[in-house]
Amino acid sequence: MATLRPGLLTPVEPDWGLDAEVETLAPHGAGGPDIEMLDTHVQEDAGGLELEAAKIVMAVGMGIGSPENLPIIFGLAESIGATVAATRNVTDAGWLPRQIQVGLTGRAIAPELYIAVGIRGD
Repeated sequence: MATLRPGLLTPVEPDWGLDAEVETLAPHGAGGPDIEMLDTHVQEDAGGLELEAAKIVMAVGMGIGSPENLPIIFGLAESIGATVAATRNVTDAGWLPRQIQVGLTGRAIAPELYIAVGIRGD
């Protein structure tokens, strides 16, 4: 399985004359009486969905110093109507949730205005 971002590759016309090889594999050890569903977890993604639709994004990096400075960032973002995003380093450190991570390893966004705060760029 592979996942690609939209627009990354140029679409090609399908060649309907080709045949795909189909191989059916039987799962080993799945579906037997010894498997039991213990719990179901659904993680809401409200922050990520809001971020993808945001017209103004204020992204924060490790350059803000510490998570104690996040209330300042959120206050400033609220005052200009921005949605807060984070770099991978910020989410890896646990300062903000992964749902609002942007960049190559995060969400692809296209706001009208992007403000980077404490982001090194390397």
